[in-house]
Amino acid sequence: FDSASRNHGLKSFFCLIEQFSTQSDPAFCAITTLVMVLNTLFVDPRIIWKGGWRWYEDSMLNCCIDMESVKKSGVNLPEFLCLANCQGLQSERFLASESSVEDFRAAVKGVCIEPKEPTSLSSEEETSCESKSKCAVNVKDDKSSKKIIVATYNRGTLNQTGSGHFSPIAAYDPISDKVLILDVARFKYGPHWVSLPLLFDAMIPCDSATNQSRGFILLSFQETPDCCQQVLPQSILFRSEMSNYATRRRFRDFLSTKEKSDSGRRITFEDVHMFLSDNGTDYDSVLEMISPQLIPIELTDKTNVDNLLYLIQSLTLIYIEKYESESCLLGEIPIRKAARRMIQIRFVDIIYVIFLASLSFAESKEVVHQSMDENKIDDVADVVVEQLVSEAELVRLAIEYSYANLDRPDQVN
Repeated sequence: FDSASRNHGLKSFFCLIEQFSTQSDPAFCAITTLVMVLNTLFVDPRIIWKGGWRWYEDSMLNCCIDMESVKKSGVNLPEFLCLANCQGLQSERFLASESSVEDFRAAVKGVCIEPKEPTSLSSEEETSCESKSKCAVNVKDDKSSKKIIVATYNRGTLNQTGSGHFSPIAAYDPISDKVLILDVARFKYGPHWVSLPLLFDAMIPCDSATNQSRGFILLSFQETPDCCQQVLPQSILFRSEMSNYATRRRFRDFLSTKEKSDSGRRITFEDVHMFLSDNGTDYDSVLEMISPQLIPIELTDKTNVDNLLYLIQSLTLIYIEKYESESCLLGEIPIRKAARRMIQIRFVDIIYVIFLASLSFAESKEVVHQSMDENKIDDVADVVVEQLVSEAELVRLAIEYSYANLDRPDQVN
């Protein structure tokens, strides 16, 4: 540590150590690592954690994964990237099989080594308001470009117990060529120094869940004026389950086929409805895509759900009227086990969100605003509209990523 300090290798250490956490479950190494990174980069989750504080914790990362399934099999690299992207992080993935130890070392240096101090300013420059302004801009740019490096590797190569693992790298000592891993499984291993070449070797073995090597990820957060389009809040309507993966894959294949056969035509609600309901005869596939959340306990959360359901029901009224004369279940609430504990959301409402998820973020937002104008819906707050579009985007990302995880073997972290 002293050598790393003397050689300016602690650039990431102090900001990460403030957020250093122990994974709350033996399989939550990726989840806890990402929570550490999000809080280190000051990403706003846009929902309250406790009291008045907006702060990331494990349960907020629920878009691409089923938390109960994660407890059994962990998180693989594609899912980790999905979760990071859902929260607005920019990610650069490097597989060990497609990189070299020199690439890894260069990435570690770029993240962990402090840049050389700028040359001293002249006395005139020091007192110049213009110079002070330029310095301020440089500091801001440096903060906005902060990156964190996360390693995903096989513990066996390091003679540790367990197999696949995620943890952030907090420091680098160029003299010994070692990195400091802030191991989130602190009940097993505390922070420890590892030879950089050895850690790279630990990334090379194939991950049986993806049939690819592991590797390292560079994560950053660039806040922009339209940042709300990047940082997606937690879903308040739906939850992800492992059993949803097969149906999502079929739906994704349907969208791909539809895009090729109907080039240039935007997919419609009717297209999605006919596919998911087998032409209006079987609505089981709707609940196989996404599942309603449990009814929230807090009054504020209940109000948020009610406001969102009001908007969706107002937008789907036209479809209820269209299919009113037919023997159709669109307007009914699904009956399942523990249904009384679930949010009371109709088939038509679920299908509408999936329809929006079939579009791009910009297209879904355009469709919602256009429908609101056509139906003269003007009593809904902007934040409710943003939540609806975000709900659809979370479903879209889940469709994109979860299809790759069918029948994957369990992983021990």
